[in-house]
Amino acid sequence: MTINSPQNKSFFGIQWKLAPFYISLTFFVICIVGTQIFELNRIRSSADNITKTNVPVVRSLQESLSAAVEGQTALESVLDIDDPKKIPDVSGYVRVFSESTDRFNMFMAALMWGSETDAFKNSSGGKNYDQWIKLGLRDELVVDGVMKGDSQITGEINLYYTGFVNNAEDAIKHRLNFLNLKKENRNIASEQEKQKSKISIDKAREFTELANIKMRELISRTNDSIEKSTRALDETEQEARRRLVLISVIGSIFFSLGTILSVRQFILNPLYKLVSAVEEFGKGKLDTVTHINTNDELETLANAFNGMVKSISQYTIGLEAKIKDRTQELDKKLVDLEETKKAMINLLEDDKILEEKLAVQMKNVEQQVVERTKELNEEKARLLASINSLSLGFIIANVDDTIFLKNHALVDLLGINEDKELTVGDVSKMMGESFDLKDQVKKCLEGERVCEINEIFFNKKSLRAIIAPILLADESKNKIGYVILLEDITERKVTERSREEFFAVASHELRTPLTAIRGNADMMLDYWAKLDEEKKKNMIHNIHTASKSLIGIVNDFLDMSRLEQGKIVFDSKPIDLVRMINQVVQETEQLTKNKKLSLEFKLSDKAVPEAFADVERTRQIINNLLGNAINYTEKGGITISLQAREGFADVIIEDTGKGVSKENQSLLFRKFQQAGEKILTRDSSKGTGLGLYISKLLAEEMGGTIELVKSDLGEGSTFRLSLPVVVA
Repeated sequence: MTINSPQNKSFFGIQWKLAPFYISLTFFVICIVGTQIFELNRIRSSADNITKTNVPVVRSLQESLSAAVEGQTALESVLDIDDPKKIPDVSGYVRVFSESTDRFNMFMAALMWGSETDAFKNSSGGKNYDQWIKLGLRDELVVDGVMKGDSQITGEINLYYTGFVNNAEDAIKHRLNFLNLKKENRNIASEQEKQKSKISIDKAREFTELANIKMRELISRTNDSIEKSTRALDETEQEARRRLVLISVIGSIFFSLGTILSVRQFILNPLYKLVSAVEEFGKGKLDTVTHINTNDELETLANAFNGMVKSISQYTIGLEAKIKDRTQELDKKLVDLEETKKAMINLLEDDKILEEKLAVQMKNVEQQVVERTKELNEEKARLLASINSLSLGFIIANVDDTIFLKNHALVDLLGINEDKELTVGDVSKMMGESFDLKDQVKKCLEGERVCEINEIFFNKKSLRAIIAPILLADESKNKIGYVILLEDITERKVTERSREEFFAVASHELRTPLTAIRGNADMMLDYWAKLDEEKKKNMIHNIHTASKSLIGIVNDFLDMSRLEQGKIVFDSKPIDLVRMINQVVQETEQLTKNKKLSLEFKLSDKAVPEAFADVERTRQIINNLLGNAINYTEKGGITISLQAREGFADVIIEDTGKGVSKENQSLLFRKFQQAGEKILTRDSSKGTGLGLYISKLLAEEMGGTIELVKSDLGEGSTFRLSLPVVVA
């Protein structure tokens, strides 16, 4: 049966009654959009003003500063030339100096007057504007000039820079005279020109410093102007948001109230009457009738309901008559059904014997399934235990790159959540650009071969990967997945690097003092008679210092070799650690003063017993720890404390230096490893890198220990030397 919807053509339909509120909603939205557009135009205008006014000024200041630095660099390059053979190079530096000076004057003139003014176009005889056009800045960079309050500063910068240029040109002139005279072997006259050049460059540097001060002041004022404009822009944006929120809230309140009242009056009240009639009809009152006079769709619906009720009432009367007839027929069929039931019972008794036999067979099958399941679970447990016991990271994935098995070593290696579901693509993203794991898997699967990849760098670790496809054992050889093994070979790499560095460090560290000794000795042999006493003393002092450094390096290598071979004999005796530490502090106090570091020795409240160890070796360890603290601390200070612990005396050295990262701390006490922030880089000025390694071996040979208690990057490190105490 097809039901056609009634067509209510009345003007007072529901849609027409709600039309005013739809119009109000549209007007409300238009008001909000219009307000937002207005405020956006205000914000855009303010932003354009900032961009137009301040950005060109900032760029001009940057270009001026760059030109000034380039000119100073060229000037310094000229003054560094002492060899007359390099006189041709001077002209190149002079050209660079002249070009940078012209560029500086051009940008400063643009800042002073503005790039589009007649004053700028006529400045320097039109030279500045011609260069401005030549560089293509006419359309690219439009400068309005600095504010009136900054014009005086700009003028002072030009004045100071002019002083710099004049003195710089004098310095270059005297330097050229010096080189020409030196070339002619006129040493006295050349030295006079050199002194004049020095006087001129000193004056030029003074003017440069004054110009830089004013330049920084101008940059600061410009930045303040930008910041002020930005704050005003932020305030405009906040005001726009407040207005928009206020309009939205007020409009929403009025619109909601109007909608609620209209819906209640025109829709809900008639619906309540209709629902009440439906409920009465549902209770069995088939004569229920409702009267709704709204002249709209709801009235049509009520009339349809009344017609439906009338039709159902008539249908119910006819249905009751049919039910009575059908009941009589069913009574007859029930008698026949009872007879059929008795026959079925007889058949079921025969089936019961069959069911008992089938139950016995089912029980046997279930027992076999339970036993086989238990065996499979035990086999799975053994397999998982074996995989989790591996020191290598282990992954099994299907051809869709979904990981369905990973071990604890992989979780620790990658630093991931063990319960998190991952794909090989996720692991590949974690490794970043250094290694495309997903691409390597694809190559191995396509080639149906085992792939080995070395030198994978991840999270400051060196890894090795092995990828093996999993193929079916049947004739199809279909690929069903693959296995990935990840091995952390950082320790191996560090060991290899230490072995390789032995010869590099030895040759480098020994060459430096030997070169100093040889160089000074050659100078003394060639020029001994011409040297004054002060220079002779300096050369002898340099030879002495280099020889001490050489002896220290050789001693480090000898100590390391003898310790590793067990050939050092220790003379252990009671040691007054308080006295020893005070002596070491006095010896190193001047070093800390030179670096403006504090050095403090804190004594424990409790008496610390004497340590039982070798005096000289103990002093050597403390000197090494304190020396490292001084070398790697640039500000703050170093604190030494002495504490008693059960059976041991602890010497604790704490600094506020660079610190060592967590991942590098485990490598700290290896050969040639320096106590710096980056373990895998060397600083030849900090020594051979054997100090901590030798100190560790010495402490252990004396029955003690040495360890890094804590270290954080940028916050410093704390080392502890523990020595056995004298047994009472």
